[in-house]
Amino acid sequence: MVVGIHEIYGKMFDEPGFDRVVGDPARRVQATKTIKHLVMARIANPTSKRKSVIDLERDFGVKLDWNAVYRTLDYVDEQSLELIQKKAWYAANGLFAHS
Repeated sequence: MVVGIHEIYGKMFDEPGFDRVVGDPARRVQATKTIKHLVMARIANPTSKRKSVIDLERDFGVKLDWNAVYRTLDYVDEQSLELIQKKAWYAANGLFAHS
């Protein structure tokens, strides 16, 4: 069971739709899990991908395969990056809409 930062920031990852940015439906579920784990690890401790994978296993019991991490990041193409930027902008803009 992953607890702590995943519970707090995990919702912030899912709510704007970052869990739906990988375009390839066949790879979306596993790729999204891997990306989410990496994002949460790097929020907790901004460091390299390698160190993040080590921290995930040590601190949260999440074991990621090195090769899978790099393959997953290959699925984040230009279209995915544009979608991430748009979702981040809308989420941030929504925070100030009621001010």
